[in-house]
Amino acid sequence: MLPKVPVLDSWISTGPVASFVSTILELGKARSSAYVCFANVHMVVEAQRDPEFRQLLREAAVVAPDGSPVAAAVQWLNPDTPPQPAWPAWICCRPC
Repeated sequence: MLPKVPVLDSWISTGPVASFVSTILELGKARSSAYVCFANVHMVVEAQRDPEFRQLLREAAVVAPDGSPVAAAVQWLNPDTPPQPAWPAWICCRPC
């Protein structure tokens, strides 16, 4: 599974585009009971305010940063993390 780093009260998955795509495809291939979230700013703020929503994000197999603000927050709050894709970049990529 992809590593996750904290952004406020949310845990955002990190890694290169190819790792996100392969992880999501593997979850589907395994037919596992899992879900993927693409977290934008609204979701991160909502998770800060709502404990039940925060728990939904924490239990997601993958929480991809959706948009430049969340990707930038991952970098700013976790400076040792490699640069993150600002989704929806995954739409344009092909599985490896």
